[in-house]
Amino acid sequence: MVHVFELNGYYIALDVNSGSIHCLDEVTYDIISACNNFLKELSDGTIKEAILEEFQDIYDEDIVNEAWDEILELRRQGLLFSEELDE
Repeated sequence: MVHVFELNGYYIALDVNSGSIHCLDEVTYDIISACNNFLKELSDGTIKEAILEEFQDIYDEDIVNEAWDEILELRRQGLLFSEELDE
């Protein structure tokens, strides 16, 4: 589970399962907020298309793609949208 919030002008994401805290730019914050409901399907191409469509009038497509790639890399590293650990 990832919690995102804004505090004093900073955009922050907390990955509860890994304990990772990330300071984000506004684009990445918006994307994580939008796809927070798709935790298990984050790498699915259809979600990326939906994200691109949602933000097409707000952000440049290249910026959204770059933020998306960073989110996926953090996920691959287990630092964002990480799996819940069994105790």
